[in-house]
Amino acid sequence: MTWSGGLFGAIFIGLSIGVAYHLGPAALITPLLTKQMIASITVDHFG
Repeated sequence: MTWSGGLFGAIFIGLSIGVAYHLGPAALITPLLTKQMIASITVDHFG
């Protein structure tokens, strides 16, 4: 279970490189930042 963070991180980086190549960096970063902001607001609200 401890190694799953590294595995998921490696998968995320690999997918990000592929998506950034096809869509462009702005189209990649925008949903990532939106997702982080929504998660932050949700955790802050229910906390």
